[in-house]
This record gives sequence, structure tokens and C-alpha cells, in this order.
Amino acid sequence: MPIAPIVIDGELTIERVAELKSQFDTTLQAARSGDCIVLDMTGLYNLDGAGLQLLLGFSRALASLDASLSMQGTPESSLSLLAEYDLLERFSQAKPVSLS
Repeated sequence: MPIAPIVIDGELTIERVAELKSQFDTTLQAARSGDCIVLDMTGLYNLDGAGLQLLLGFSRALASLDASLSMQGTPESSLSLLAEYDLLERFSQAKPVSLS
């Protein structure tokens, strides 16, 4: 059974890390080898270092299960942050919001 996309709206910042970690932990419990977990980041408008650490940890945990992470609708500002830390390849499926 496919796992529903995780929708991230608003901020992925230190203020929301605990809330989102709980959601990610629930997803990890359901994930199986070969699954691709989708993060719908279309509504994201702020990503900070704590949010980035959470994404990295989630990605590593999925990899340990032989599952993967796909980011869709990633805002340009978040792609820029990933690029600044040389993480675009790690999140190679991150796609910017299409305005067309």
C-alpha cells in the first residue's frame, strides 16, 4: 500500500521540528524497502538549519530501510539553501514549483 505524501506547509523551522519529526517517525514505521516517500513542499515558505537537519535525518533513516525521499514543489529559496550546503544531489529529486 503506497504511503500518502507528506504535505509541508508554512515553515520547516526549529519551532516546528518536534511536530514534523513525530509525523516523520510515524511514516518511518510504515515505510518498507523500495518505498519512495514524497514530501509535497509546495506550501513551504521558510526552511532553516534545524529543518534542514530534520530532512537529512529523515533521508538517512529512509536509506537505512532501503527506501527513498522525493521532494516535490520545492520553493526556489529552499533549493538555494540546499545548494548553499552542497545538498542538491542528496535531494536530487527536489523539484521547484512550476508556475505554468
